[in-house]
Amino acid sequence: MTKKLCLVTSTRFQKKDFQRFGLDIINKKYEIAVIDLSKIINKRSNIVFKKYKYKNLYEFNNFFDLYKFFKKNSFKYVIDDLNNSFYEVIARLIFIFFNIKSIKYIGGLKPPILFKYVYGEQNKINKLREIPFKILSFIKRKFLIIINKKLIKIVMITGKDPQNLEGYLNKKILRIYTHGYDYNYFLKMKKLKKLKKNYILYIDQNFISHADFFIKKRSAFVGSNFYNSVEKFLQKISKVNNCDFKIALHPKSILNKSNFKTKKKCYVNLTPELIQQSKYVLCHYSTAVSFAILFKKPIITLTSIELDNVRAGSQIRSMSKILKTPLYVLESQNQNFKLTNKYDKSSYKNYLNNYIKHPKSNNINSWVTLLNSIKNELK
Repeated sequence: MTKKLCLVTSTRFQKKDFQRFGLDIINKKYEIAVIDLSKIINKRSNIVFKKYKYKNLYEFNNFFDLYKFFKKNSFKYVIDDLNNSFYEVIARLIFIFFNIKSIKYIGGLKPPILFKYVYGEQNKINKLREIPFKILSFIKRKFLIIINKKLIKIVMITGKDPQNLEGYLNKKILRIYTHGYDYNYFLKMKKLKKLKKNYILYIDQNFISHADFFIKKRSAFVGSNFYNSVEKFLQKISKVNNCDFKIALHPKSILNKSNFKTKKKCYVNLTPELIQQSKYVLCHYSTAVSFAILFKKPIITLTSIELDNVRAGSQIRSMSKILKTPLYVLESQNQNFKLTNKYDKSSYKNYLNNYIKHPKSNNINSWVTLLNSIKNELK
């Protein structure tokens, strides 16, 4: 087995990365090396996460060590999980120097939101405030088109939303139409027996102690009382609808350190399975909403006064508007808590095509599709 592929990441490589990038599948054809640049680009993630045990995982303290590594090891392709910071562009330039072709997988798509007032009433001041952001966004997209033409050989497109993809759609870049990480897991779940149970599932996003707050030097979105209010909300809405409730904790949460008092109703790393068996799904703007759409579950969207004061609130309201879901405000008392077992089929289909699975894609695992394309390229 020859080393022809590597995967590069700017945050510390974890088990979830091994799974979502299909390394178990790729390893059947190629011995894939993982290039972890977190000590150079994202040192805080190195503090938060423990090193994952994988025999071909390489961590680097500086770009010179990376340069020496590539002098000794030859690769045809790199799966690029980098963003677009200055250091990440330098990493890509090193790939070009060693003639390593980049593969960009555009997964985890979500509707783009700039401000909390995007779907609310706009006054003239708000419209003026939006102009510089639109100009910067336009310039960034044009820059990406130019730079990516040189850097990227293959782009894996998981949805047709042009705002997320324009920077990768140069004619010289080979396009593979496929689907996101969640759809790969959905393909596995379709083979399992479906069990339906009478409960509302709340998808937690850990707005207080999420690791990203430390890594990205950000403050928590909500105060300490937020999750007490969420539990009371769950108790009330489940009682009105004569059903139970369960809580799918964020994957980076620790069960015995969760923000919820009712630990017996909390589950970790079972979100897709819990969605599949649920009656309703209550969420904010998590990408796990993909599973609710794929399993055709009625979605209830939840915001709060605190969340509406930060960017998260606009993302929540955007999600609700696009999917045409009931929108609840945590603090509001005058709300109809009686749910209907319905969803907007047209909105779900559009969301599927735009952010989960490109309409031109097949029902084969993304990484199998990629390996077939590489095999054809190497002929």
